Amino acid sequence: MNKILTTELQLFNLFLYLSYKYKVTNFYLNKLNRSKWSMYVQSIKNRNKFVISYYLPFLLNKSFNNVTRVILHEFGHIKFTANTSIEREKLAEQYMLEIVKKDYPKLYQEAIEESKYFLNNKKWAKKFPKHYKAFSQIKDYQRKENL
Repeated sequence: MNKILTTELQLFNLFLYLSYKYKVTNFYLNKLNRSKWSMYVQSIKNRNKFVISYYLPFLLNKSFNNVTRVILHEFGHIKFTANTSIEREKLAEQYMLEIVKKDYPKLYQEAIEESKYFLNNKKWAKKFPKHYKAFSQIKDYQRKENL
């Protein structure tokens, strides 16, 4: 049974566990009062530090699996840089996929299934064109046996 995230403390514990396990320590957390995103990363100018901002109402009552994938995706933004926003999204998503494929096979399969829905959803493609373009370039999401 997949546990559901119900408190902010659970979110912090998940951040601590994943940041320790995957050696991502150069970030601060920022709780947002309003946002259209559940979580995003901003870099602090002229430093190797980042702020991960999160909007708790979007994360509560989601599965730990889903929130774990979101956090790992944001860690991918911290670990990798790219010239274009589409390339940044692609690298972050590939980072998340590599980890879940190796360490959490169930999460990997969930990510593949979710991508099938998003990549075939015209509303999502129109609302998030950058993510749609990036995700459609990821080989794992293009494999016929996964979709």
